[in-house]
Amino acid sequence: MTQATEQIPKLRFPEFEGEWKVYTGEQITDKITKGSSPKWQGYDYQKTGVLFVTSENVRDGFLDISKPKFLPENFYIAQKSSQLKHGDVLINIVGASIGRNCVYLSKEKACINQAVALFRVKNGFSRDFVLQVYQHARVQNIIKGTQSESARPNLSLTDLKQLKFIQPSTSEQQKIASFLTSVDDKIGQLQRKKAALEAYKKGMMQQLFSQQIRFKDDQGNDFPDWEEKTLGDLGKTYGGLTGKTKDDFGEGALYIQYTQLYSGDEININNCGLVKILGHENQNQAQYGDLFFTTSSETQQEIALSSVLLDKPRELYLNSFCFGYRLNNRDQISPKFLSYLLKTSIMRRKIIPLAQGSTRYNISKKELMKITILYPHPAEQQKIADFLTALDHKIDLVNQELTQAQTFKKGLLQQMFI
Repeated sequence: MTQATEQIPKLRFPEFEGEWKVYTGEQITDKITKGSSPKWQGYDYQKTGVLFVTSENVRDGFLDISKPKFLPENFYIAQKSSQLKHGDVLINIVGASIGRNCVYLSKEKACINQAVALFRVKNGFSRDFVLQVYQHARVQNIIKGTQSESARPNLSLTDLKQLKFIQPSTSEQQKIASFLTSVDDKIGQLQRKKAALEAYKKGMMQQLFSQQIRFKDDQGNDFPDWEEKTLGDLGKTYGGLTGKTKDDFGEGALYIQYTQLYSGDEININNCGLVKILGHENQNQAQYGDLFFTTSSETQQEIALSSVLLDKPRELYLNSFCFGYRLNNRDQISPKFLSYLLKTSIMRRKIIPLAQGSTRYNISKKELMKITILYPHPAEQQKIADFLTALDHKIDLVNQELTQAQTFKKGLLQQMFI
């Protein structure tokens, strides 16, 4: 971090005054080191043993060990320099998650791999303050700017030792860290609430679409048995834009972009791109109730991801890397219901095996249309869709609160740090 002319933050607790001082990472730590790879030493993961922390476990502000890895005691003993202690700051130094950080708060034995560095803060400096400094946008930018130029981004231990921290007295560090930790606690609560709602929705979808749970009609009677048909029986496919060059994009009519199918269950027309369509062109237009599928992907698991259009735009087209699907009769099957159904594990297990390829996967529209689905009476479809839509609304509200809290925290970091 570059030294400012006056080392005083914009926002400060009133009882503190005076300039902050500049320290290097090496000056505020007893140790900066990284771990090593067990494979280089002939060790394999096992079901129990000593916790092995990788960059996947190091999240923004917390250690995620929902999917733990364990190694033998012998490996831990050999890693004397990278054995973790309660209170160690961990930071990812390799790959796309570079700069992500947290504190190790357990007293259980653990060690780290070569993609994670530990930062053991000296007495007289606040560990929690240092953690907050690492989350500051300026420090994150410095970290990303310092990384080595290679196929895979990486940050050296020398870079960490030379990284400059501008810090106040220990008492002011502790007060700032305590205040920001309370904000982090609120963010954590919202993250856990969102995760719980998403898990509940996933479980309910599994039970609703496997008919383990059934709704009753408005008179309390059972609905009829579900029917079985192929997607081809219920609708037809159509292609996206044809004959376009890069010069045609950037102005004109709206079109659904490829990335929009990854960003939500419904197409948000506010996020659409623009494309020039000439009067003589015969291009397919998207309509209310259409569903859209990706035709290719980098992994099998992402093939034929879908999204539904529930707006009524005047004129809307589809990119050439996706295809549309239009129901023959929306009174027979609801687009919203079908959109939810296509995202269930039941349907994904049918769709994913249709992916063909090696380095990139593609799917045949013809084969996808052969897939069978089970669907209920339209009134039961509506009840299922309404129930899941209400859950989505709750998740969206929590996500909005979470975004606001994260934005608030970001603003505090910008004003309370130099």
